[in-house]
Amino acid sequence: MVVQSLMAEHGMSQRRACQASGIARSTLRYRPVARDDSGVITFIQAYMALNPRHGFGLLYDSARHQGKPWLISNSSLSTPPYRA
Repeated sequence: MVVQSLMAEHGMSQRRACQASGIARSTLRYRPVARDDSGVITFIQAYMALNPRHGFGLLYDSARHQGKPWLISNSSLSTPPYRA
């Protein structure tokens, strides 16, 4: 990585190496969180085995109708409407 090479070869601090390379310091500490998508994958495979001609829209509607916990509705992501 660029920052580590600047730190090792030129004796720069992490802050200076990140500033020189234009990389945010937080990207060095970022660790991705592994997600368990097995429930989603199982549902999609089972649904498509029963309904091979259905597309994503019908698949999504079926999952919403069954109340799957891994769905996020668009209303929860948007802000509530302004009421006077």
